[in-house]
Amino acid sequence: MLNSFMGGGKYSTYEQVVGEWIDGKPIYQKVVESVVPTVTATGEADTNVDLSSLNIDLLLYCQGSSKTVQTVPLSTYFVPASEEKYTQCFYNTSNKNLYIRNSRFTTDNGKTVYVILIYTKTTDQPSN
Repeated sequence: MLNSFMGGGKYSTYEQVVGEWIDGKPIYQKVVESVVPTVTATGEADTNVDLSSLNIDLLLYCQGSSKTVQTVPLSTYFVPASEEKYTQCFYNTSNKNLYIRNSRFTTDNGKTVYVILIYTKTTDQPSN
């Protein structure tokens, strides 16, 4: 299913239409780039990315990776790596922010993380 969304495997930091949702709305894909926050061995920190300009209605897919943490599911808390150290992401539907949380995982400090988003928009009308 996911491969059909991926626009033929073409990833971009520009928003692109990659399909149609069950209600007839276009499905969009965009890659967002950010940085994992720096923490100590006992600390926790968040970096947030404002996604309000995307007008996300339904987030269908959200996954990303850094050079250290490969392919971490991001739309839910998918945590335990080892010894309670982890990097995770989650999307807040209220304030429209994507949060990248680093908890005691110093190996990821300052690493670039790429997040693939697939979504429908509030600005599009259903056609069904």
